[in-house]
Amino acid sequence: MTVPPLLATAFDAIPMGIVLIDSGSRVVFYNAYEERRTGRKRADVVGRLFFDEVAPFFEARRLRDLFLDSIGRKPIDHELRLRLPPSHVPQARDVRFILRAVRFGDEHFGLALLQDLDAPRTAERVKDHLLRRLVHDIASPMMVLTGSLELIELTEEADQREALLAEASTAAQQLRVLHDRITGVTRLDSGGRAAASAPVDLDGVIRQALEAATGAAGARDVTLEYESPVDPVAAAADGRLLLLALRNLLDNAIRFSDRGAKIVVALETERGEAVCLVRDSGPGIPAERHSEIFLPFARESDGTASSAQPGMGLAVVDLVARTHGGTVEVACPPEGGSIFTLRLPLA
Repeated sequence: MTVPPLLATAFDAIPMGIVLIDSGSRVVFYNAYEERRTGRKRADVVGRLFFDEVAPFFEARRLRDLFLDSIGRKPIDHELRLRLPPSHVPQARDVRFILRAVRFGDEHFGLALLQDLDAPRTAERVKDHLLRRLVHDIASPMMVLTGSLELIELTEEADQREALLAEASTAAQQLRVLHDRITGVTRLDSGGRAAASAPVDLDGVIRQALEAATGAAGARDVTLEYESPVDPVAAAADGRLLLLALRNLLDNAIRFSDRGAKIVVALETERGEAVCLVRDSGPGIPAERHSEIFLPFARESDGTASSAQPGMGLAVVDLVARTHGGTVEVACPPEGGSIFTLRLPLA
């Protein structure tokens, strides 16, 4: 298998080791981060046996038989803490080694993630967990895309080919969104500082975020409204990171809104700050949880026990805000709903 360029770019952007392994345990892809950390070139690693030649140290090698017996038959989800000796890497390296099974089309693969444990913890932990979720989310649209393209080659009927092309197009758009989000998260360094800052037109960023959220809002019959400012409003910021934060705020509002509800976004200025407000008509948030929801791995729920899960979206918004010297907070008015307020210094 040749890894599609879009997927390869996404894997290369992730600040942790990514190794894709075929069902015979041979390396299919070796990302740029792992190249840098090990001093090995991708071309020298691809095609080699992962457990016997690439990672022949005992702790990883003992997963070999389990992997070969399980791939394509049973779920694989294993995690180890390893110390890679200097004999295998330029310098000793403590890593968390995670091995999972993924499927692209009809083929089954192992996905090995190697996270270095010497990075600063708070920002890196947020980034790491979000990136792993995004990498996991890539598998589904990738499977649809590859499957649709394979079927197109075997289908002669025009209507079926058109339907398959539509499915492939939708999957490609989903992959593009995931790629953009991965790229956005990697632009935060371990100290929580933006990679680049310049005056950014916040009106334009908000309009991009609203356009990106149109599909999800339409699926839930949610109306998006925007109260734009009379005068231009600019902040010294990384535009892509702000777009990521605003998309997360909108995704959160859409997810917890009832069908037929309305979400209002407003942009204004106040005491030397740009203020972006996202108002929804959802169930609201108990006052005692207002600060907790911005913590990494806070439990998110739409009110049903089955929906509760560790949340990362609002933690990323908080991280982006702090990166730019700003804040994010939530308030729940008596009439119901929530108002998320993102404040940033004016340019």
